[in-house]
Amino acid sequence: MARNVADLTFAAKGMYFIAQERRDEGYMMRQRVLPIPWREVELPRKMKIGYFIEEGSVKVCPMKYLRARADKQTSPACRRAVQICVDKLREAGHEVELFEPPPRTSIFRKTLTRSN
Repeated sequence: MARNVADLTFAAKGMYFIAQERRDEGYMMRQRVLPIPWREVELPRKMKIGYFIEEGSVKVCPMKYLRARADKQTSPACRRAVQICVDKLREAGHEVELFEPPPRTSIFRKTLTRSN
């Protein structure tokens, strides 16, 4: 996405302001771009961050190998990348916790029952 947070913020602001300008000029549907003002956010020094490695239905491996792999586990490279990030966040003083996301099917069921 970007090399650092400042670059990502710069790009997001640019896209936001272009979308707002186009909406105001009538080029975009008004319902798709809400007129919410940009605001700067002050993050706390110490954050609590959750992470997961296995989600239950989506595994990190190429689609052509998905059927061939019996275990369908997240790839070692992805596990290592997540662990490196977790270690760096802990070194920086943040609280990092492993969590299990709810099963995707239960989320779909809840969404469907609420929309009816």
